[in-house]
Amino acid sequence: MVAARISDRRRLSSIVAQEITKWIINGTLKAGDALPPEAEICRQFNVSKPTAREAIDNLSVMGIVKVQQGKQTTVNPLNSLVLEDFFRYAVQTYPEGLYDIVELRRGLETEAAALAAERITDDEAQLLKALTERLRAGLYSPAEWLSTDYEFHAAIVRASKNKLILQTFNGISEHVRYVQRVCHMQRDMRVPDYNMRLHEKIAEAIIAGDPGRTRTLMFEHFGYVLPFVAAIVNDKSRLSEIF
Repeated sequence: MVAARISDRRRLSSIVAQEITKWIINGTLKAGDALPPEAEICRQFNVSKPTAREAIDNLSVMGIVKVQQGKQTTVNPLNSLVLEDFFRYAVQTYPEGLYDIVELRRGLETEAAALAAERITDDEAQLLKALTERLRAGLYSPAEWLSTDYEFHAAIVRASKNKLILQTFNGISEHVRYVQRVCHMQRDMRVPDYNMRLHEKIAEAIIAGDPGRTRTLMFEHFGYVLPFVAAIVNDKSRLSEIF
């Protein structure tokens, strides 16, 4: 009987969570708005306090709402919290996870770059030029290169104006930085001048508004990166300098 009651409560809390999500989707609630008080949620859906709390907890775990002790629960802006948790877990569950992340990036960022070539603003173009110059200046400075390289790729994704591509990129950002770092340590495989020129060509193609060439160049860029990751996946001793 106890198990049945818990099951019923979970089913009801799932329904309540779905209904609150609908309020957000249809614009009744917007980012930053407070959810109705717990008592009001109980009244509207004719559920108990434990059921209402479980519904709100479910939404919090999904990153849809923000719960703060002693404060009202509010609607979060669109974010990548659930994706971050998923990818952090998924990549560690099988040996090729790191390689698969880079293949995912290749598909994601190749299309993002092509969209950026169609949609980039003048201010974003100036930023991309500045980042390319910083990459060139920091070519043989690991800390400067790694920091700027991440900014370069993130700027391209933002310039795509595709919110879902951006949130997916944010969701894998921890792994983006990690892969950049470990690849940079593979000194026997790196060809810095070639990699630098690829970044310059990508920026030039985006700023020129050429999505076809941009797509080709970004795909080529990841063709340069993937052998690094394959070597790392197949030989864990290549990570020894990192830890």
